[in-house]
Amino acid sequence: DGILNLESKIQNFLPDDYVMNIPNSKTATIAQLLSHTSGIPDYSDNSDFSLEMLNNKNMDFNREIILEKYLMGQAAKFSPGTEYGYSASNYELLTLIMDQVYSKGHASFYSFRLIRRLGLNRSFYKNETDYFSLHSNSMANGYYDRMSDGKLENATDLSISMASGQTGSHGVVSNVVDLYMFLKALMEAELISESSLDLMKDYTKEPENLSNIKYGLGLEFRQHDIYGTAIGHGGRSSGFTSEAWYYPEQNAYLIYCINAGTITNGPVKRLIDEDFREAILSKLFN
Repeated sequence: DGILNLESKIQNFLPDDYVMNIPNSKTATIAQLLSHTSGIPDYSDNSDFSLEMLNNKNMDFNREIILEKYLMGQAAKFSPGTEYGYSASNYELLTLIMDQVYSKGHASFYSFRLIRRLGLNRSFYKNETDYFSLHSNSMANGYYDRMSDGKLENATDLSISMASGQTGSHGVVSNVVDLYMFLKALMEAELISESSLDLMKDYTKEPENLSNIKYGLGLEFRQHDIYGTAIGHGGRSSGFTSEAWYYPEQNAYLIYCINAGTITNGPVKRLIDEDFREAILSKLFN
């Protein structure tokens, strides 16, 4: 809508105490938030956050608690624009900025400019009544390998708490069909202009030791030795994992959702991130 400029400094849209206490917030730009080159640390890497999450299944928090308790006062990872480092904090800050400049707020934008516009009838955000169908019997329970020993525990309550509290880095409830419709509309420039899509695909420096992965503006690129380039994104919480990818060389989409979380290392994470993904790709392309 022309409201924001990608090169604008984020300090122009943040409260003064955030600018003073969140590292790199005086110099980072909106584009650097989107490309994860801001150097702002990931709040989920904060050991206090991890301990709270793993020990309290009814963790109660919101965006402001996340930013003020787990991000403020932390050290920057690097100077803005010099490196890549994925950080969920970037997306939390982006929704805060949206709430400052978009009169109806980011939640309304999600609901009406994305979800309802595309007819995603099984996708919900926290400002909608149906969002709390999370609590109904129609929703799958989520599980996680809390101790990284391969033993699954029910993480449904924690997943609901996380989804309800986080914004840009979490919180959308969806399914495989709707994720496919969304990614297809994005890749075919139905949601944004071709020029904006080209900007999203203008990827940045490769993450260290991950030469097959690159990151654009909110889009990830993965290079597979056999199946070629994949464009899309993954998502994970305590009890759920999702992946949505487009393979342009094959003109094929790979979307899956699993009711097991991969936020902790261990055999379950390896099974989902490696064995399961490869098995699905082999079935899809062979």
